[in-house]
Amino acid sequence: MSHTVGSYNPVKKQKSPPSTMFAHSSQSSSNSRRMVRRSSTGPILQHSKKKSSSPPQVRRRTSFTTISVREYEQCLGDCPATQEGAPISLGWAYEEKQSISLDEYEEARKPRRRRSELVLGVMERRQKLLSAGSSFLEVIHAERAVALKNGLLFSMSRQNDQKKKPASLSNHKSFTPRAA
Repeated sequence: MSHTVGSYNPVKKQKSPPSTMFAHSSQSSSNSRRMVRRSSTGPILQHSKKKSSSPPQVRRRTSFTTISVREYEQCLGDCPATQEGAPISLGWAYEEKQSISLDEYEEARKPRRRRSELVLGVMERRQKLLSAGSSFLEVIHAERAVALKNGLLFSMSRQNDQKKKPASLSNHKSFTPRAA
């Protein structure tokens, strides 16, 4: 369905009508009529009968009433940022826990944790992976892969440091760099 309101002709047609819609008209001091169309699923469009070269103003608004909680499985991951131990990820399988109102959720939820509180230690990750069904061998292989990757990165960065040294320093046999 296509509507023309004032001088505005919609470019995109909506595939399905929004769940709620109403029109509000008001008179301004210049006697131009304005129409405001509101939708619970889309943006609020403001139109004017006056011809204007600028597009209509669009204000986007989103609101939520309920929250659906899902609990995802934890599995062996492949996060490249892991420095030590086996990486842990969320799997595809999940279990629907509950749907509650947003207000109830906000009242019951715990305060936000700091970033340092979100980091899992090596042993804690290992224990979570083993209790989630990963085999001990899989976890050990993942831990070794991370250690190997970080060891290679360390040795590569050390080689790059050696290449960046001035020639006068690298040719001296008595020069040995100290670790900082």
